[in-house]
Amino acid sequence: ELPVMVWLTDAKGVFAFVNQTFSEYFGATRTTVTHPDWRLPTHPDDGDAHLADFFRAVEAGDDFATCVRVRRADGEWRSVETWGRPRFDAAGDYLGHVGGAVDVTERVEAEGQREALLQRERDARLKAEILERHAVALAVCSTREEIAHAVLDRIEEAFELTVTAVNLVEG
Repeated sequence: ELPVMVWLTDAKGVFAFVNQTFSEYFGATRTTVTHPDWRLPTHPDDGDAHLADFFRAVEAGDDFATCVRVRRADGEWRSVETWGRPRFDAAGDYLGHVGGAVDVTERVEAEGQREALLQRERDARLKAEILERHAVALAVCSTREEIAHAVLDRIEEAFELTVTAVNLVEG
């Protein structure tokens, strides 16, 4: 059994063939999947864009590649990367697309975690740079008033505040 979902469409973009892996993944028989009304169970946020991209490729006879969230047979939302190439007969007439799909959920989740980690690192670096600038500004201050002005001038940036109130106390 091939671990890749394989599909073939006709010139209208209707599935003409899917392999057993495809059928099992979506919990649908090959007969059901090749019915003209059957559509991938795509996530509501992804479905329209996915179909629009796919049918643009069908109309133009172009390559197709996307990553889309779909509902697997067990009801879990998964990320699937799918790609297809146009098929032409000997006369050059468009016959449809042939393609494959693989579940890339773990990769997508790892990429999301990596991006979140990189963003936290960028945020921490920015905060360190801001604090360094404030430390330099404070280092040249010699009186309480200069310190108070240096802090007041930069406290909003350092702590991402929109409003600041400071109460100066003698002693």
